[in-house]
Amino acid sequence: MYYYGIIFTGFVITAGVTLLYGCFAPWHKSDTGKTFFTLLCALSALLLNSVLRIAFEQATWTMFVGIAFFVLYCIAMAFIGWHVYQAQIARYFRRKKKVDS
Repeated sequence: MYYYGIIFTGFVITAGVTLLYGCFAPWHKSDTGKTFFTLLCALSALLLNSVLRIAFEQATWTMFVGIAFFVLYCIAMAFIGWHVYQAQIARYFRRKKKVDS
């Protein structure tokens, strides 16, 4: 019983932060902001999946919604990974190449 409350509370908090950040922060102006917003959206989608599975536990459609949310989560993690690569690893090699030249 407490498990359901924790999941629901986590979803409400995460979705609220995502909504506030999406509406009021200039996240779209930087790669870091885009990456952070993508992470918040991905976490909200995963928690929404859990809330839907709890609320509609007998419905089979929740399985397909869950699969769709997980695919979106995987895409979001790939996007975040690409930005981490660009910001850290690729930048390191570009700097190293300049020093070696």
